[in-house]
Amino acid sequence: MATRVVRVPPPAGTKLLPLADLPDGVCIEWQPTPPLRAAGLLLLRQGEQVQAYINLCPHFVLPLNSPGSGFLMAGPGNVMCVHHCAVFRCSDGLCIEGPAAGRSLPTVPVVVLDGAVHVAA
Repeated sequence: MATRVVRVPPPAGTKLLPLADLPDGVCIEWQPTPPLRAAGLLLLRQGEQVQAYINLCPHFVLPLNSPGSGFLMAGPGNVMCVHHCAVFRCSDGLCIEGPAAGRSLPTVPVVVLDGAVHVAA
């Protein structure tokens, strides 16, 4: 039986991780734990700011990384889909090169509260 791809972000208020666990300038993957059914996220910290996107390439609806592996950085501030080499800007999620050019990763608003990253309201 085929599994369904979850494209829904975690609900507002969901605590994702402590800010200290998110290295500056590196993309990491966040995965929900049961019973929460939500899409996995790509998180990037730049200083005290955090960007979050649903981790699904708009070209072929696959995660940008391979299961259990990190993300491929394509120069400063860009991440590359390991499946078809689409390159996305981390600042706004826009694909600037490859088969998804012109499309964007879905943004998930996040906020840092009490030293932890949470999904914003």
